[in-house]
Amino acid sequence: ARTSGDIHRARLNLAHALAAQGRYAEMIEAVRGLEHEGSPAERIAALFLWGTALSLEGSDLVGAKLRLREAERLILAQSAPDPVALAKVRFELGGIAAQQGDLSAAITAYREALAVADSASADPAALTWRILARNNLAYHLHLQGNLDEAERWLAEGLHLAQTYGTPGLQPYLLST
Repeated sequence: ARTSGDIHRARLNLAHALAAQGRYAEMIEAVRGLEHEGSPAERIAALFLWGTALSLEGSDLVGAKLRLREAERLILAQSAPDPVALAKVRFELGGIAAQQGDLSAAITAYREALAVADSASADPAALTWRILARNNLAYHLHLQGNLDEAERWLAEGLHLAQTYGTPGLQPYLLST
C-alpha cells in the first residue's frame, strides 16, 4: 500500500474476506478506526462491516444497530445517496430486528431494503439485495402468518434468481 487510501481499501477487502469465513472478531479488528477515517464511502463500508459482524455473531445487537444507523445517516447525508449501500444497511437492520424478536420492525426494514434495491435495479450490484430482501421479507411474513404475501415475494425472488442466473441465492429461497 502506497497511500492511506490503499491501506483503507486493503483493510476493507480483508474484512470482506473474513466475513465469508465467519471470523467476526478479526473482521471488526480489520475495520476498527476506519469509521472515522477516509472517504465517506470507506467510513460507510467500515460501519456496515462492523455492524454486520456484530449482528451475525449476535454478540452486541445494540452496537450493531448503532453502527448501521450511523452508516445509514452517512449514506443519506450524501448529495447522491448510494441505493445499494442503503439497501444493504436496511437489510442488516431487518436481521437485527428479527434477532430481537420484533417481526414488525424486521418486515418494515426488509420492505425498505427491497424498495431501495429495486430503485437501483439497473445496477448489477443491487440484484443480490433485491433477491435477499424478497427472501427475508417472505420468511418473516410467513412467521407472521401472512402466507399469501410471503408466497408472492418468494415467487418474485425465485424469478429474479432464475432470470438473472444467481443459483447461489436459490437455496435460501427454496429453503424459505
